[in-house]
Amino acid sequence: MKVHSRLALAVGVVAVVATVLSGCSSSGGGGGGGTGNATSPAGQNTGTTKAGATGYNAAFEHVVNPSTKTGGTLKLLAGGDCDSWDPQRTYYGWCMNMQRLFSRTLIGYASLNGTQFKLGPDMATDMGTHNADFTEWTYTLKPGLKFSTGAPVTAADVQWGISRLWASSVIFGGPSSYFTTGIKAPKNYAGPFKDGPNTVGMTVSGTDKITFHLTGANADFNYLMAMAASAPVPAKVEGGTGFVGTNYQKHPVASGPFMIQSYDQNKQITFVRNPDWSQSTDTIRKPMVDKVEVTVDSNPADIGQKLQAGSYDGQADKAVDPAFQAK
Repeated sequence: MKVHSRLALAVGVVAVVATVLSGCSSSGGGGGGGTGNATSPAGQNTGTTKAGATGYNAAFEHVVNPSTKTGGTLKLLAGGDCDSWDPQRTYYGWCMNMQRLFSRTLIGYASLNGTQFKLGPDMATDMGTHNADFTEWTYTLKPGLKFSTGAPVTAADVQWGISRLWASSVIFGGPSSYFTTGIKAPKNYAGPFKDGPNTVGMTVSGTDKITFHLTGANADFNYLMAMAASAPVPAKVEGGTGFVGTNYQKHPVASGPFMIQSYDQNKQITFVRNPDWSQSTDTIRKPMVDKVEVTVDSNPADIGQKLQAGSYDGQADKAVDPAFQAK
């Protein structure tokens, strides 16, 4: 696979961000409402736990001070806003990681600690099936999946979401080339807004099965299905509410345990629990907190001071600045 090395780099960035958040989460008593149990962007344990782990880089391979307590608000800082909250347009590593809060995919990362990268079924019942030469992949959705609108997540929604990547006039940015060069499509296909979703190389059977027809052999296709860009988007909601194309990032419909409550671009985004998400359908995420706030602060020194004071729980987009690291 020609894009494998580039894709692996993007995946690595996501994992590093998860590690940073694990290491920076509040240990309790902070002024920011942190509960001391937030160990990832979704306030969840996503890797190997090792209670009492100490020493240099202790949080790199393990979740330090794991907890089963629930509730509270995870307060995060970032030096800038995401490139986009639209899953098909997200390309910053930390923003792909934050997508795990509210976007689900057929395949996901069951573990994202340090060097531990482990794929696992997310919305799919298993890791998919393929033909002998890896040019076709088929997935079946789990029963009971719902969007934050209360509507069921269907294979047609997965098809719509991925087909949006061909609509380059309205869905620009993001890792579209990984998909548009790897999945069959007619010449000059312009995406679902102009040509409909059914002409691109995805076949939907019933409400729960989707087959991808590829341009060539790809034994690593599950890595694409674990990227935020493969998240489902409900076509009826997108077309019926005006959140079409570039406007969809203002309030993308959630399929994960959190949904967007409010978004003030370049200032703050707030996530609250999605009442239509069910833990019984999700073996990857185990959310602990009730709310996640990400506040933009362009001053690295200011971020360090706020973290040291305990008014915030972690930095979402990168490692803390050298001055704070030295302390």
